[in-house]
Amino acid sequence: MLSLCMIVKNEEKYLAGCLDSVKDVAGEIVIVDTGSTDNTVSIAEKYNANIYHFPWIGDFSAARNIALNKASGDWILYLDADERLSSESTEEIKKIISGDVRGAYRCRVISVSDSDNHHSVMSYSRLFLNDVKVRFRGKVHEQIEDSVKENGYPVLNSSVEIIHLGYNVSENELQTKAERNLQILLDEFNKTGSSYYAFQLGQTLGILDRKQEAEYYFIESLKDDSFAKEYRGIALRYLAINNAERKDFTKSLEYIEKSIGEDDKQPLNLMAAAKIYLHLKMNDKASDAALKSYNANKRFFDKEINSAQNIMMDEQELCAHGLEVAVKTLNKGLFEFFYSKVKNKNELVWAVFSSLYNNDKIPVDKINTFVQLLNVQFLPSLTILLENYINDDIKELLLNALVNKFNSSTDVMMQLARLYLKNGKYENAEAEIEKIIELAPGEPSYYFYLISACMQGSHFEKLKNTLKMLETRFGSDTNIKPKIDLLNQKLISYLN
Repeated sequence: MLSLCMIVKNEEKYLAGCLDSVKDVAGEIVIVDTGSTDNTVSIAEKYNANIYHFPWIGDFSAARNIALNKASGDWILYLDADERLSSESTEEIKKIISGDVRGAYRCRVISVSDSDNHHSVMSYSRLFLNDVKVRFRGKVHEQIEDSVKENGYPVLNSSVEIIHLGYNVSENELQTKAERNLQILLDEFNKTGSSYYAFQLGQTLGILDRKQEAEYYFIESLKDDSFAKEYRGIALRYLAINNAERKDFTKSLEYIEKSIGEDDKQPLNLMAAAKIYLHLKMNDKASDAALKSYNANKRFFDKEINSAQNIMMDEQELCAHGLEVAVKTLNKGLFEFFYSKVKNKNELVWAVFSSLYNNDKIPVDKINTFVQLLNVQFLPSLTILLENYINDDIKELLLNALVNKFNSSTDVMMQLARLYLKNGKYENAEAEIEKIIELAPGEPSYYFYLISACMQGSHFEKLKNTLKMLETRFGSDTNIKPKIDLLNQKLISYLN
């Protein structure tokens, strides 16, 4: 018999869905409640669960081990309330528990996130033989696998899938969970010095946007040469991205190449590498990384490969990224590869992309429909294609339609403003740049563009006002002050 073991607290939102998912495979449900004040317990009672109460002491393993102590089945499956056993996995579990191999089985835990289309897929031992010597360890991010191995049982892979909904929540809820775990993780790391807890601290502090502290703990985790390569790869990717944000691309390149050296099958690591290579004009490497990112992602989705920890991405997002790399590197083969993956998704959208790429004429009557159908993921690659498109009349129509839909995209607005300047439409350019400044008042380059438009249009009063605004906001910046002084001298000569 299989015993489902759970710990819960205030899970009325999720619990019924979880228990429904295991009703055809679990012969016993053991639930340890750590202090619910909602309808969690009454929901559990409707499923004939064996319910035990255990006061929360800040230790997840302690609570989970209470559930194990109460379980009478030969096998244990442990889930959280915000998880569901996939319907396709029921028959495999039945086959495993009726077979001859007795040990632990790793299951694919897919954490769904609609907010960023990144679905993390981790492999954990969730299904294992019930043995009084096999118990959880760790106050948070608790693990069973070390105990399984120490007691001589094999750890095997399975294709059992568990869907985790707990990360499909708001940013505030994610940060609340991270805050809850932070002190426990710090206590565990200070007590054990474990690279695993250092890594989890890095992840948690990253969620809390405490980047410098996160970097410290990721670096601590990397001091352990035996630490799992998947975790090392993620830690190194985080360090690479942080250094890229600080414009230290020498360090960023070093970290991302180490990340790929540790684990060259992680889609997000490879995508990050492509972006860093692009910035450094390493076009061949950028193209190669973009292609590998797509292929690795597909292999994970097709279950051809497994990983202790992996973040999979929406295919559309990867294609958008791949097309951006292709147009920036002028790689026709790469463009055609990613174009082939999306061209059947919406024929009009991709016909326009192809026309832009090949500098073909686009029917004017199709422009508004195209823009309405366009997904924001593909906006960066579209704007790059438009930069090189030679038909200014169609380009202007397209950019205006894009600005109306994506009215917070300063890149699109700036491209329209530059087109107006090129074609002598100075008042239109000024109006567009003024809208951009309203959206991003802290970016000095936009003020210089507005000054240029005013100069070309001989709008001296607006020119003086803009220059005064620039001086007020950025006059103390030693990099910008000389440019302001030069503009003041030019203005005096213009007025004379």
